[in-house]
Amino acid sequence: MAQMNTSESRRLSRTFILTCLVIIIAGAALSFVDLGGPSLWLDEAFTWFFVQLDWRSAITAIQIDAVNPPFYYLFVKALTTGSVLSEAALRAPSALAQLFGIAAVIFLGYRLGGEPGGAAAGLLWATHPLIVWASRDARPYALAAALGAGAVCAFLTLRRSLSTPASVAAIVFLALGLITHYFFFVLTAALILFALIDIRRSPSFFRRWTLLTLAAMIPLAIWLTFYFSQASPSLGIGWIRTPRLSDIPLTLWNLISGYAGVFDVASLAFGLIVIVALGIVIFYGDRSQGTRIVLTGLLIPVVAVWVVSQRRPVYMDRYFIVLMPLVAGIFALGTSAAAKQLSRTWARWAAVIVCALIALSAGFSVHSAWKFEKEDWRELVAFLELESAADESYSVWGLDITLPLGFYDFADLDSGLPSLIPACESPCWWILRQPYTATHALTQSVKESGRSGAPVFPDECSQKTAWHSLTGVSAWKLQCLAKGE
Repeated sequence: MAQMNTSESRRLSRTFILTCLVIIIAGAALSFVDLGGPSLWLDEAFTWFFVQLDWRSAITAIQIDAVNPPFYYLFVKALTTGSVLSEAALRAPSALAQLFGIAAVIFLGYRLGGEPGGAAAGLLWATHPLIVWASRDARPYALAAALGAGAVCAFLTLRRSLSTPASVAAIVFLALGLITHYFFFVLTAALILFALIDIRRSPSFFRRWTLLTLAAMIPLAIWLTFYFSQASPSLGIGWIRTPRLSDIPLTLWNLISGYAGVFDVASLAFGLIVIVALGIVIFYGDRSQGTRIVLTGLLIPVVAVWVVSQRRPVYMDRYFIVLMPLVAGIFALGTSAAAKQLSRTWARWAAVIVCALIALSAGFSVHSAWKFEKEDWRELVAFLELESAADESYSVWGLDITLPLGFYDFADLDSGLPSLIPACESPCWWILRQPYTATHALTQSVKESGRSGAPVFPDECSQKTAWHSLTGVSAWKLQCLAKGE
């Protein structure tokens, strides 16, 4: 990757400092405003389940589950200890990670493209729909992305000159990232590949970075040894479907635009800006550097995971969020090259205003667009309680549904698990969460072909009441005749 821009040796301008503060404030607003408004969805309920346990029980539960490495859960538990575990409290650690991510990416962009690059990278990170959504979600994606940004910053710093603080930072960011999300390994491998490509010019850097990476993998190795020491380990990813060839360009477009499974004007315009920035890099900027980032940092990792997923599917777009620092790097390079081409001040400001408005529109769409809505378990429970369903038997489509029902005090997790559909007595509430395997979407709100609808009710049962949500959760009240009647 590129060495530090020569402009970094100059004193930072007041305009740049003020711009960065505005970007951080805007990013904080997009992440924190109405943070507790949406209902917890199923995956967030898993986070709640882990962090409400005591420390020893939480570690044991994380070992048994192991869908994600332990650091995110421990990070959230440490920040929420002693607090009420509301939706906002559970999501606040992700929003805080987003603030660090914005600052880190501003530094990253500044290294690559001076002040224009730093401001551009920060704006992209603060408003990108995929990142904003992750920052408002009680899952490890925002933290993994922020740690990725820190790792890339350390990489760029060490690429320029040997630095003990940067070496320590590299180990810390890589180690924490690897025990936050398994896909962090994809970014780690991409950085190794970057160093390998440039080995002729700087063999010492390749050796240094490889050693740092190996050192950073020690915590992950300890965790995996601990995890696989149990009798029947399972990563719980059997629900992921095998990706198609068309998924590769759609994933790249999702990383660029944050379209989240549904094309709309905001994400389309956002993606076009990033593509224009890449075009500017190719025609007016550092072509070799831009091409290297696209191929080595984005295309090769996505294709590699796609190939692996033909045998063992692990391919989901939101997992690739760890590559977003490289998208920010492309945007920084393009903006820096564009700033040099726009000689007139009015043209620069016009471009800044247009890009900022489009970016803010895309970021705000996370608050307003239906495709970002989360499973509405809160309203489902409110309806069931209004119907006095808590006093009746109920059955669920899958036992994991008990977690969000438990968070909203409809199910008592200590009293045992409910029956599975259709094993409940009359009258009975059937609660369904529709199967979700969409590769590019972020929420249940985005429907896909082949997704099941209502369950098939027994012949002896008649439907009395029903509640449905576009977010993929439903409930039916059934009155069934006793056998023999």
